[in-house]
Amino acid sequence: MGQTKKVPAEAFEQERLFLKPVPSTRKVYTDIITRTVHKNNTVFYGGNRYTVPLGTHGLDREVLLDIDGDKLVISRIAGNVIAEHTLSKSKGELVVNNSHRRDTTTKLDSIQGALIERFGDSDEAEVFLAQVRKLKPRYTRDQFSLIGKTLDAHDLSTVRKALNYCVTHNLYSAVEFRNAAEYFKDRLSVEMDLVVRGVNIIPIHSAVAIAKKRELSAYAMAAKGGKL
Repeated sequence: MGQTKKVPAEAFEQERLFLKPVPSTRKVYTDIITRTVHKNNTVFYGGNRYTVPLGTHGLDREVLLDIDGDKLVISRIAGNVIAEHTLSKSKGELVVNNSHRRDTTTKLDSIQGALIERFGDSDEAEVFLAQVRKLKPRYTRDQFSLIGKTLDAHDLSTVRKALNYCVTHNLYSAVEFRNAAEYFKDRLSVEMDLVVRGVNIIPIHSAVAIAKKRELSAYAMAAKGGKL
């Protein structure tokens, strides 16, 4: 070599001792597995049929499958898991999760109706609960349970203000409703303390502070994703 005065072959042999393998940058891609949901609420995989919750066929015509060890995980295209099964080693079997065969719709309808009554049969309550059920189908029972506990913990005036706030801001969640109720309860306590001290304020439960009753069409628009 002209500048180093070294023989190229000899120089390479010396440098080869310090060479390290180049890290692999090749990406590993996994196949996306989809299956059609049949009318009997089953999906076919590996020669067997696996159940999904009753009513899935009416909501999703296709689902995603993921193999996690010996587990078959079935998810909606939107991403949330709807079923898990242990993979069958046989062929021609129907692998059933008994909870998938239970029709819980009637029970949820009853709980939803009871909550609406506790809100005073308001239009906002119908919109709020319907949207909670639509957006959180797998957790509707838990959502309704937390809403019921929030109603237990607060007076009707407070929960109505929390309900109005949630619907107005498209916050269709039991946690958001609970947090709003706690906020309005604390705010009412502060205002009542100011009243006792003789400070001139407009209490949040007064006619001036209460929002006007909206037409039912406005709530229908909110249920479709619009803002009040």
